[in-house]
Formats: sequence, structure tokens, C-alpha cells
Amino acid sequence: MNNNHVFSVDLLSLGITQLYLNSRVIDSILRWFQPADLGTYPPLPVFDFGDGLRLTDGHTRAYVAYRMGVKAIPVVIDGSVTAPDTPNGALFEARITWSKRHQLKNVSDLSGRVLSDTAYQRLWKQRCERAYWLLTQGTGTASFSPAREAEGFFLYGSNQNLTEYYYEDAAGRLYVEQEGALLPE
Repeated sequence: MNNNHVFSVDLLSLGITQLYLNSRVIDSILRWFQPADLGTYPPLPVFDFGDGLRLTDGHTRAYVAYRMGVKAIPVVIDGSVTAPDTPNGALFEARITWSKRHQLKNVSDLSGRVLSDTAYQRLWKQRCERAYWLLTQGTGTASFSPAREAEGFFLYGSNQNLTEYYYEDAAGRLYVEQEGALLPE
């Protein structure tokens, strides 16, 4: 499929790669978004990660469109997504894993996951940054405890120098492992 080809898809058929939305950004988009003008806005970027098309960006615009009753939306294949063995591709794979763990299938599932700007920065932006550090700082993860996953904790990130590791439990509570001790964040 041509990466520049714009096509329309059922909005709720698109998977997601994001756990939260920012209420400030939603409010901003609500001020200008008009469903009748949908064809004049840039198409939303999507990619097939092997389980159907997923949004790679534009989750908030898609959510606003959903709230306004839009059924189909213009999309384009995201040419910036790379193979899973690169940091970019691995980060998207992690984001898909997180979405599945939280049973988030499409933008309608984000309805109860709208956060203030501060909470969004802490829970989403910081999470992605931590995942990036874990994925890009090599395989120097010898000091983190793989047994934590067996205990029901899921590793999602680290700090830049790999001295702290960040976990999430099945309920979505966050923890930091420092010097072998697992502490709530």
C-alpha cells in the first residue's frame, strides 16, 4: 500500500497505541474541530503492526471525532514507523503491549482515561520516556529483577543510567525498583 495514499476507515476499527489523553488538548481540539470539515484536516497516521491498523498518533483528534459521532475517518500509513528491532519500533511494540494489558482496543476505551495536563505528563509522557531509556541504554538490565514479572509486576521502563526500574501491576499501580527494593511511586 502506498504510504501517501489517504483512505477512510471505520474509526472504531482502529487500534490504539496510547493509554491516556490530555484534557487540555481535548479542549483545544473541541474549539476548532468540525465533523463536516473532516476531509480538510490531515489524515491520521496508522500502521499495521500485525494485528490490524492502529493509530500511531492523533489519538486525541480521533477521540474528539468519536465523541462527535464520526463513524469513518481519513487515515494514511505512517511511514515513520520502523522495525521492532529499532528503538522507535520497539517503543510502539511496548505501547501496544500496554494497551492490550489495559484492555484498550480503540479510542472509545479512552473515555475514562482523560487526565489533567500534569497527570498526563507524569503518567504518559514520563512512561514513554522511561520506556525509551530502557530500550536504548543497551542490555544492561542485569540489576533489575526478572522475577518481578512472575510476581505480577510488568517492567515498563528505567531511568537513563539504569539504576532504577519502573514496574506496573495488573491494576495499573506504578512502582520503582531501587537497589532491589520495590516501592510504590
